[in-house]
Amino acid sequence: MLQYRIDEERRIVWLTGTGALTVEEVLRDQDRLRVDPDFKQDYALLADYRGADFSALNAAGMRLIAARSPLSPTARRAFVVRGEANFGLGRMFETYNQLSTPTATVRIFQDLDEALAWLMEPRGDTV
Repeated sequence: MLQYRIDEERRIVWLTGTGALTVEEVLRDQDRLRVDPDFKQDYALLADYRGADFSALNAAGMRLIAARSPLSPTARRAFVVRGEANFGLGRMFETYNQLSTPTATVRIFQDLDEALAWLMEPRGDTV
């Protein structure tokens, strides 16, 4: 299950994923976000997937999700996961994002506070 809220003050889309995520579900959520009147493409994304299971996502699906992102090519994206398997899949998704959008700034974290701090850093530091 995916839910999001938009923090206009901080310019962040807060996404929470729980349970077994599917490619179709993620694509539907991307489409919902695109038409949300409060959404701006240059907002950062903080995806909290600590309660999610990525086992239903395959490489082709991850590439499609990365390629169809509603975010601008320069928007920062922080994904927070739990567990080594999800971290490894998250790193694969990070790579697909960078391949489909070379200017994308994507990082995978295991700590929510660390991810938020990285998103809030000045834009000159993209590492």
